[in-house]
Formats: sequence, C-alpha cells, structure tokens
Amino acid sequence: MQVRNFRLKRIVEDAKPSLVNSCEINFGFATDIFKEEYMRDDWSQRTLAFHLENLAVFNKFLMAHHTGNPIKVTEDILNEYIKNMRSAGKKKNTINGRIKTLRVFFRLLHKKGYISHNPALSLETIRGPQSEIIPFTSEQINVLLARPDQTTFAGLRDYMIMQLLLDTGIRLEELCSVKVSDVDLKGCSIYIRQGKGRKSRTVFFGIETRRSLTKYLVFTGIANEGDTNLVLNQDGHPLKPRSIQERISLYASAVGIKGVRPSPHTFRHTFAKMFLMNEGDPYALRDLLGHNTMSTVIIYLKLFREDLYKKYRGRSPVDRLSRKNRED
Repeated sequence: MQVRNFRLKRIVEDAKPSLVNSCEINFGFATDIFKEEYMRDDWSQRTLAFHLENLAVFNKFLMAHHTGNPIKVTEDILNEYIKNMRSAGKKKNTINGRIKTLRVFFRLLHKKGYISHNPALSLETIRGPQSEIIPFTSEQINVLLARPDQTTFAGLRDYMIMQLLLDTGIRLEELCSVKVSDVDLKGCSIYIRQGKGRKSRTVFFGIETRRSLTKYLVFTGIANEGDTNLVLNQDGHPLKPRSIQERISLYASAVGIKGVRPSPHTFRHTFAKMFLMNEGDPYALRDLLGHNTMSTVIIYLKLFREDLYKKYRGRSPVDRLSRKNRED
C-alpha cells in the first residue's frame, strides 16, 4: 500500500480544478454550475430563466452537430451556431440575446477553471438598424381604456393595469412583482423593488389612476395585505405576465387597433413620448424608466424629434421677452 504524507503539501488558493478539465463533463453539469452561481450572485429570476432557455437551445445544437461536452466547444463551433441561426431567419434581437448568454456562460466556466480557454471571448453581437418603436396614439389609448367592462373584476383590473402601465412606464415583469405594500395611494407612487439590473426606484401615477387603484383594492379586499401581489387573477393568485399580454392583445383586436404592436411595452414607449411632449426632463425620464444611462432616452429624443419640434416651435425665449416688453 502506498504511503502518502500531506504534512508539507500546501493548498494553493487560486489553483484551478484541473481534475475536472480532464473529465468529460456534460452540458447538464455545466448548467448546474451556472445555476449555483446564479443563486450566489442573486440575479433576477427572469434573467436566469432567459439564460437557461438560451442554453437549452444551444445544447440542442451541440448534440445535433458536435458534442455535449462544453469543454470541447471552440470559437468555430460558436460561429457556426450563429451562422445557423441567421440562416434559419432568427431575428437580430433573438440572436444577440443568445450571444449574451454564451458570453456569460463560458466566462463563468473559465473563471471557475472548468475550461482552460473561453471560446466566447471574442464573440460579438450583430449590428444593425434599431427596431422600429411605435407608441400608441391618444385616440388608440382612449379606445383601449374604454374597452374593459369595469362592472366585472377582470374589467376593473385590466383598466387599472393599462392606466398603471401608461402612467408609470414600468415594465411588465415589474408590474407583476409589485406588492400591495409597495403602493402609496396618498403619495401616488409605487416603489419598484429590484427592477431590471437589480435597481430599485420609485414611479408615480396620477389622480385618475389612484381612483382606479383604490376601487380595485376595495373590491378585492387586499388593501391591508402588504405581502400580497397587487395584480391578481380571478382565483386570487398572482396574474402571470403572459396573461396580461394576451388581455391587452384581445382588447386591441376588439377595437380594431392596427399599425402598432398591442403590448405592455408599447405602453412604456407611449409613456416616454408623452412625458417628453409634456416638457418632462430627459434625465428624470431615465430614472423613471429605470435605466443606468441616457442611451435609450436619446433614442426616444431622436425618434420623437419632429413631434417635439412642432410642440416647441414658436417658443423662442427672445420672442417671449420681446412680447413681454411690448406689453409692459
């Protein structure tokens, strides 16, 4: 029997798990590692689900074309995967989302020592024209809000949902995560906990939306149930994002809205436009939307440039001063 002596053997803290590198680890094992890191870093559930869905698609490609061992993935395989998606007619945003997942996934495996080389290090997203952003018109908003039957629970709830989306500009997932305790009826505000990028913020709504919110809270009897989700289904359970998307789409179809995507995110675009058209500060808009930079707001400013120009045309400070002087 071999005699081993560990007395003088030192542990190197930064040592890589080379034993794992010599083994055939499958994609499931690598995904489990990814999940563990997710739990440690406390990423959002939505982000994890997004990455896992993308990894599942990539795993199918590997199994069909190459290998189930992530250690053997090369830059050529990744480039072939991207080429395959483009040939299949996948949208730019879909491809870029999957590229982002591959970057995160292989960077983590490399950082933890499960792969000796990161094949996604030089992977770049696809450049191209920005997707067209078309907000609702005032007329479309009016017919949408007039559609729900507010004598029913579902109608009252849907009316309130559309008002909140338009008045606050919050994301669909954020709305579905709002608790009753996050709503301040007196201050007409909602505290968004851990929005996109794990960033919290406060958004605001008007008197009309407060009236609908109050009516909804009284009807449901949840006004004093702070831990309860604000938006519920008819069985009293949290309403799923997909259900809200479907409800808005149904209302839009029923009133004949065309030429614009009938989605919760379109309400967000509409909020941004109306905020700017009502002389709102672009920097305040950035904070209300929950963005870290001004890049998206700049896109809105460019997109609505013509409308803004029409609104502010004839508002020369010099002309105003001259008129005031003449009046005096």
